[in-house]
Amino acid sequence: MDREDIKIAIYEAPGTELGVDISNGFKRAYNEATKVGFEVIYLIWYSGARINGFYEVYNYESIAVYQADLVP
Repeated sequence: MDREDIKIAIYEAPGTELGVDISNGFKRAYNEATKVGFEVIYLIWYSGARINGFYEVYNYESIAVYQADLVP
């Protein structure tokens, strides 16, 4: 992509690493993203999920896009 205002971070599914469960995996990815200066964070996950700190902005069938509630 030629746009410098868009960054994509790809993490393995939380829980695939030893000692990292789903909630800790999300937390770790969120903390890393805010630490390096991301201002908007999206998560692609299963639709209908309730993920602390995220709200659903789009869904199609079983997949949804969630946006993080970032605290300025």
